[in-house]
Amino acid sequence: MENLAGHDMGRISKTLLDSSFDAIVVCSMDGSIVHLNASTLEMFGYSENVELIGSNVSKLAGGGIGNRHEAYMKMFARRGATSSILGKQRDVMALRKDGSEFFCKVGVKKVPGTNLLVGYIRDISAEKEAEQLAMEMKEAETRAAEQLLMNMLPAQIAQRLKLDPSHIADYFTRATVLFADIVGFTSLSNQLKPIEVVRFLNDIFSRFDERLETYGLNKVKTIGDCYMVTNVPVIQTQDDSTSDFVCHFALDMIEALEEYNRESNIPLQMRIGINTGSLVAGVVGTKRFLYDVWGDSVNIASRMESTGIPGRVQVTENVVNDCDRQQLLFERRGCVQVKGIGIMETFFLKGRTARKRKMDICVGGICQLPTTATVII
Repeated sequence: MENLAGHDMGRISKTLLDSSFDAIVVCSMDGSIVHLNASTLEMFGYSENVELIGSNVSKLAGGGIGNRHEAYMKMFARRGATSSILGKQRDVMALRKDGSEFFCKVGVKKVPGTNLLVGYIRDISAEKEAEQLAMEMKEAETRAAEQLLMNMLPAQIAQRLKLDPSHIADYFTRATVLFADIVGFTSLSNQLKPIEVVRFLNDIFSRFDERLETYGLNKVKTIGDCYMVTNVPVIQTQDDSTSDFVCHFALDMIEALEEYNRESNIPLQMRIGINTGSLVAGVVGTKRFLYDVWGDSVNIASRMESTGIPGRVQVTENVVNDCDRQQLLFERRGCVQVKGIGIMETFFLKGRTARKRKMDICVGGICQLPTTATVII
C-alpha cells in the first residue's frame, strides 16, 4: 500500500470534512469555533466561515438556551471532558442565522491528543415533522373512533366499554321502551328508488333524533322504518324512572311527522307503543357495538305499537301509573288481545294538559316536571 505524506492526509481529511452531508463543527473546550465545513454554513444559513469562526458554538443553539449553553461550555472547559456528553447523540433545537429553529441530532467527540471537540450535526426536521404528523393522525383516528363509539352507544356505556370491554350488562326494575312504526312504509318504499328511501328515512329520523336529545333518551336502534327508544341507561337510580319524558317524546314524534307531511305533501302516519317494566340491557358481540334491551316489557312495548291505531300512542297501564306526576292526558282504550301475553287493558296518550313545547319542559338541560296526570275514563 502506498504511504501517504502528511500533507496528503491533511487534504484527504479536509475533503472528507467538506464533503460530509452532516454539519461538522470543531471547537475548543470552552466552545469557541475554530473550524467548520460547508454543510454547516448551508444548514445554518451563513455565507462565510468568518461569520462563525471565533464565535461560541452556543450561537447555534436554539430553544432559547444560548446563554445557558455558553455557561455550560465554560464549566465543561474547567472540569475537563466527561462522559456526560461525549460519544452520545441527543435531539436538540438549533438556531439558524435568520432566527428560525429546527430539530437536529448532535453528537460530540474529543479529538485525541488535543483540546478540541468535534460536533456532528444532522438536520432531522423532516423526521420530526413525520413523527408529529403520525402522532396527529393517530390522535385524530383515536378521536374519530371515540366519536364513532359515542354515536353508537350512550355516553356512559361508551365510557364503561373503554374501561372494561369484557362485558356490559345491566338490570333495570323499571324502565320504559318505545316503538314507533311508519304506517304504509313498505308499499311506499316499493315506489321509490333506493336512494330516495334512504333520504326519506334519514329526513324523518333526523327530526326524531333532534327531539330525542332534548330529553336525554337513548335511541336503541332503527330497523327499517321502526324507531326504538328507551330511557335506560339515562335514568339515575332504580326509583327514578323518566317514562314521562318518553311520553313527551312520543308526542314530539307525532308533531315532527306532521311537520314533515306539510313540507313534503306526503300524508304519513305512525303507530307508537310504550310500556314500562323490568328489562335487561347490555352490549353483546365484538362487531358494531349496540346497547340493546331484552325482556317481556320490551316485547309488550312492541305489541303496543303493532296493535295500535295509526296516528295514536298506545300505552300500558304501567306507563299511566308511572306518569302520575306529569301533566299528561290518557284515554282508556279498553282490552286488547296481545300476542304472547293475552288480554291487556291499554290506554291512548292524548296529549299534554297544557299545550307545552318540549323546550318548556326541559330548560337548560334541567327538566321541569309537571305535577299531575289525568286519565279520562
